[in-house]
This record gives sequence, structure tokens and C-alpha cells, in this order.
Amino acid sequence: MRWKGPGLGAKTRRAFGGGAGAAFVDVSAAVFPTLAALFTNTAPLNLGQRVRVLEGGHRFQVVDAAAHRLDPAGNHLKVIPRSDGTISQFAFGAVGDLVADDTAPCQAAQDTGLAIDDAGASFLVSHLTVKSTVFAGRYLRKSGAEGHFLTIAAKNVFLNGEVDANRIGGAWKNAVHCDGFDGFRTGDDFVVRGSNNVGVVAQNTTDIDLRGRAYDCLNMGFHSVNFLVDAQRISFDLFVDNSGRETTCTNGGIKFHALNGAQILAATGHADVILFESVSMPANAVGIEFFGSNAETPGHSGDESFCLNVNITGTVQGGAIACTLHGCPDAYAVVQAVGPQNLGLELTAGSAGATFAAGSTVSNGVSVKPKFAVTATGGCNGAVLDVVVQDVDPLREPQAASFYVHGSANVTIKGATTQSAGKRYVRVYASPGLKVLGLSATGAATAAFTLDTAPCDDLLVEDCIFQSIARPIDAYGTFARATFRRTDFQNTGALVGGSATLTEFTTEDCTFATHLFGAALSKLDLPDLQPVWSQSKIKGEMNGSPAGLIEGAVGSICTDTSTGLVYAKTGTTKADWQLQAA
Repeated sequence: MRWKGPGLGAKTRRAFGGGAGAAFVDVSAAVFPTLAALFTNTAPLNLGQRVRVLEGGHRFQVVDAAAHRLDPAGNHLKVIPRSDGTISQFAFGAVGDLVADDTAPCQAAQDTGLAIDDAGASFLVSHLTVKSTVFAGRYLRKSGAEGHFLTIAAKNVFLNGEVDANRIGGAWKNAVHCDGFDGFRTGDDFVVRGSNNVGVVAQNTTDIDLRGRAYDCLNMGFHSVNFLVDAQRISFDLFVDNSGRETTCTNGGIKFHALNGAQILAATGHADVILFESVSMPANAVGIEFFGSNAETPGHSGDESFCLNVNITGTVQGGAIACTLHGCPDAYAVVQAVGPQNLGLELTAGSAGATFAAGSTVSNGVSVKPKFAVTATGGCNGAVLDVVVQDVDPLREPQAASFYVHGSANVTIKGATTQSAGKRYVRVYASPGLKVLGLSATGAATAAFTLDTAPCDDLLVEDCIFQSIARPIDAYGTFARATFRRTDFQNTGALVGGSATLTEFTTEDCTFATHLFGAALSKLDLPDLQPVWSQSKIKGEMNGSPAGLIEGAVGSICTDTSTGLVYAKTGTTKADWQLQAA
């Protein structure tokens, strides 16, 4: 039989009125096959009556006012949540064909504050003020819409669907924007794409939990900035691919900022970021950044802000800088960088005690090498750089170095580097107390170290190898106290180059391949050169025999460049040099 109207259940409620006899008001469930049938219904329904839609399982109740829907018969219909507490935007009149404008019904659903779940469905909207959790579903932005796409306007909002800004909207307007509403979170299945600014901004919130993925965002995928309140906790697990915007991606992947005296008090998470590989990437295109605006920042004179208790891991491909920790004391990071055009891993501006720990790497990309690989600059006292570096690009940066330390005392360098060319493996600028421990530096460079601008005193080098260098040290300034222990310098020239005065530089059980009496050696400001070499194994050259002149460890080799004769050190005194058989 063809359906003609709402099906009525058998149950009825009896109402008695004023002794005038019995009155029957039917409040049993009215059943409709589809939402379309319900919303074109012209039959009156009774107050309090429930309505059930077979297709989609939607439920309503007839009320006297404040309804979610009004049908042609004038029945006020209020949406009843599903058994799991969620509602559907289709129940509010959304069409979901990506042609009809679903802004009004989707906003009506948001205004209820009830959780929304429309898995597999998509809605074309201009803008939503978000007050409800969204477990699933997709929002696509309408052409011509301006402002932020989704604006968070309630506490404890959770987003786990897809937000597609459709490359529509003016600059500085975000796909998702939360300002000051605590408890905002994104879920593991959250996706944001196509923003003409940032994918997700969460600012001035005390507890931040960001998860999911971002694609094709012009500025950043995810950005958190606190300038009014402290961020008590930040956690994240993110993937960002903004490589499709190429060099127009201005700010990279993810950034967490503390400004104007507000702090980030704890941050933990993982991020994988893919940016475009190009030597013309904007300088601010950073894959992963934590930024505390503090007095160590050049030009900053406001209240200090720091990012504290930062503990992160991640990978970055492309961009200008892979990972920056700025104003992050005692931070701990393990990050792998591939193909950044400027530098790979950076500690800066007051990140005292911060560490790029073992497992961190900087490598060439498909088409781009970094100018610098690893840096600690601006008050990063006590920092640790334990990084494996593949290469740097001296053709783009004459002062390139695998490791660069500037204005930071007592920094420790570990790890390894393979460098195909360039000035030096390690450059030290006004940074006393540097320790280089177990570094394996192979490939080719002009010098193992460049000491540039005092103070660079109290250098300690232990258990290292420096391969294919012209000389161990280039120095520019006056420097005191350096100790080299158990280190192999495979150099082809004099020990020291530059215009420095070096005092109290000693070696213990080291190996040098050097021209011992090159002009540069006179820069060692010692009255007697011989004690410098008494505990080191020497492989050197000089005019004439070394017997009686050079103290060196047993096993040292010295070649007479005038005759080609080779002498070996066989005893403990400087007379114990023996001519070797041809």
C-alpha cells in the first residue's frame, strides 16, 4: 500500500479534562521514510509527539516553540540526539551536495552545542561559528566568503572531521581560528587544507592538543601563539605538507609562540613537515618552530617569554630552516632535516642547555643543500649538538660550516659530518669553553676549526678525526688554553692559519700530518715549541733530520723534504729518531 502520511504507533495517552469526558491526544511516534517526506509534511502533529525517520535514523519531537525545524503544517520539530549523543546536520535541513548553501542548517546544528557526526558527508558553507564537537564530516568553503572559515566560540570544542578552505578567503584569515577558548582540540583524523593563511590557529589558550594533518596552506599548517595567558601544556602529533604552495608558503609548517611575557610551560609532541625545496624559499619558512620572545632577541625590549620543558621529535623536508628552538632553555629535540636551503637545526636566543640529541640529522635534499647544518647562537650556553651532518653548500655561503657556535659558552658538539668542500667543519665565534667530543669529520675542508673573535678560550677536543683539511686551525684574534686529546688531524699544511695569537695550546696522544715549521706555526705563542709535541704522534715534514730537534711520541714519522729520507721516533728523547730503510 502506498504511504499516505505519518505512521502512528499503537500506544496512546489518555487525557482527562474538566469532567467533560475523555479526550485522546496521540503522542505515539510518527514515522516517515525520509527527511524529505518529513519536511514536506502538511499533516498536523501533536505537542510532545516523537517523529522518527527511517532513512538515516533521525529523530524529532514536536514542541510548542524554539524548534530546530518548522514543517509546512506548522509543526515545530526539535532534533533529538542519537543514542550516542550525536546529531546530524541533515536533520537541520542541510543538503550536502556541495551545490546548495548549507551554512544556515550547519550553523543551526552548531548552535545546539550537541556533538555532530556526519561521517562521509560534505557541506558547502561560507562560515561557521563553532560551538559543538564535530566527530566526522567535511566542510568546504563557498566562493566569495571572507573572514575566518571556522571560528571557535565555545570551550572544549573538538574537531575531527575535514576542513577545506578551498583556497578562498583574504590574507590573515584562517581556516580554523580559536582565540581564548580553553579545551580546543583536534583529533587524529582531523584534516585541514587549502587555507590562504594558516590552517589552524589556537591562541591564548592554556591547554593545547593539536593532532591530524594539514595540506596546501599558504602560511602555516598549525600555529599556536600565547600573548595573554600562559600555555600550561601543549601536546601535538601533526603532519603538514605545504609543498604544493612552493615558494609562496611564507612560514612553513608548525609554529608555537610565546610573546609579551606569556610562557609555554610544557610542550611535548611529534611533527612531520614537507615543504618545497628551493634556494628561494622565504627565510621564515621553518618546518618546526618553538619561539619565546625574550631579551636575548635582537631588538626586543619587552617582557621576557620562554618556551619551557620542550621535548619534541620530528622530520622536515625542504623549506628555509628545518627546526628552530628560540628562547627554549633546556629543550630536548630529535629532528631529522632533509634539504633545507638555509640551515638545518637551530638553537638561538637564550636556548641555554638545549639539546639536539643523538638521532638528529641534517642531509641534502633532492636539489638543495643547507648553507649551515647546525647552529647554536645568542646565549645558548651549555647547549649540546649531537647531530650527523651529510653536507653543507659552500658555493652559496663562503662561511659555511657543518657546526656554527656564536655567542654561546660551554657548548658541546658531537656526532659526525661529511663535507665535500668549504672553509671549515666547525666555526666558533665569541664562544669560550667549546667541547668537541668524538666528532668524525670526513670529506674535505680548509680547516677543522675556525676561531673567530674572542673569547674562544678553553677549547677541548677529544677523540675526534678531521680528514682532508689544509690545517687544524684558522684563528682570528687572541685565544688561550686549548687541549687536543686522542685526535687525528689528517692535514696537508701548517697547523695554524689566520692572524691569531694562540697561547697554552697543548696536545695529548694526537696524530698530525703537517708541515711542522710552516710559517703559521710561529703563531703558537710558546718560547719552546718542542714540549707541545712530546705526547703527540707526529707525521710531519721538515728540511733536514728531526734528530735532536723534535720531541714526539714513539711511532712518530718525519720526512726530510730536501732528501726524501724518512725518520721514525723510536725512543722518548728528541734524539731518538732513526732513519728508515728505503
